[in-house]
Amino acid sequence: LVLKDPRLCLVFPLWQQAARELDADIRVLLIRRNVHDVSASLARRYANPVFRPAAIVQTERSELLWQRYSLWAEWHSRGCTRAHIEYEQLVAGDIEPLRRLLHPWWPQNDGPIAMVQAPPRAKYEDAQNLAGQQLPPESPDDVHHQQHNDQQRQAYDKVQARYAELRTDVPSPPQTDRYAAQLLRAFQHAVASASGARGHVVFISDSPASRGHIYRVEHAATALATHGLRVDISETPQQVQWSDDTCAVVLFRLRWNAELATLAARCKQRGIALIYDIDDAVFDSALMTPAHFDYLRVRRDQHEHWQRSAPLYREALQQCDAAMLTTAALAARAQPIQPNVHVVPNGLAPNRMSASPRRAERDLVRIGYASGTPTHQKDFAEVAEALVEVLARHAQVQLCVLG
Repeated sequence: LVLKDPRLCLVFPLWQQAARELDADIRVLLIRRNVHDVSASLARRYANPVFRPAAIVQTERSELLWQRYSLWAEWHSRGCTRAHIEYEQLVAGDIEPLRRLLHPWWPQNDGPIAMVQAPPRAKYEDAQNLAGQQLPPESPDDVHHQQHNDQQRQAYDKVQARYAELRTDVPSPPQTDRYAAQLLRAFQHAVASASGARGHVVFISDSPASRGHIYRVEHAATALATHGLRVDISETPQQVQWSDDTCAVVLFRLRWNAELATLAARCKQRGIALIYDIDDAVFDSALMTPAHFDYLRVRRDQHEHWQRSAPLYREALQQCDAAMLTTAALAARAQPIQPNVHVVPNGLAPNRMSASPRRAERDLVRIGYASGTPTHQKDFAEVAEALVEVLARHAQVQLCVLG
């Protein structure tokens, strides 16, 4: 009995259990095909009304499907007698791996080879040349190969779970899949992170003179450099100095525009993580009023500017692969726009810590408040009464206000 279906990779445990109950010997042939060829094949189905329901025209969706089927096929078939073959080999008529896999049952006259109809040589010349070459000795049963697949499968599960609530339905073939591209890039970056990738990180800051730039860009760059990554800081997308090992671009408070769209396209093309960093909810138009945004209480003339800017911040946040925000509350507000959010609180760089004065009083307790700008009175008001009470009760407590 021979079974061939891509979905076997998902239901293989069911067939395996049935085979065991029948005391049957299972042999598995894993066929490897280039992901871009698979994507093109799935897209071509849309032209045929018969196969249209099974078509996938969104490239990112088909690549995700390829990743999932490949990883699960290898995982579920572990412990079975198995071999692998390149799709080009099979098309070119070289089925030696299949012959070895099915030994000793393979017919002596090689009758089944007639089932493989090799296309004209002009079309598959490269494939036929490949069939005559020695393939790398990589085996699906290699321990390192399996460990790498385990990392990728766990990354896939993690990313899929993160997007599950947002991606409640899958659009029909001609419609845009809003989250497929983000899912694919999030998976690729999760795999890179699990494998301990190192390289070059670029920060682009729209506010180089701000206090936020110090906390979100300079301090972060220092921390990354401490861990062995090379870091550059630019003020515009045009100033970015690319390297062969550039692995991430971090955008701090940038608004979406044509230059940023070009940069995002380049990052996608090269598989570079594009991360948005923001320390305020300026991407929410509903909050850009004096009642919510304390800055506008001081600068009411800026109200129209922030109303125009909010959708551009929102678009930049959505177009990135992930986002870093300062607090859990801010991350919760951003998650409906960008599901791949991470809370990275503000912190002090090591050089700032070493420069801070050290006092001998062991019992002294300092409470620090670093507002940065004179626009956080409402924030401070939340704790003002409690601070007054603590300072009145405890003589060893000091309040240190920065900014």
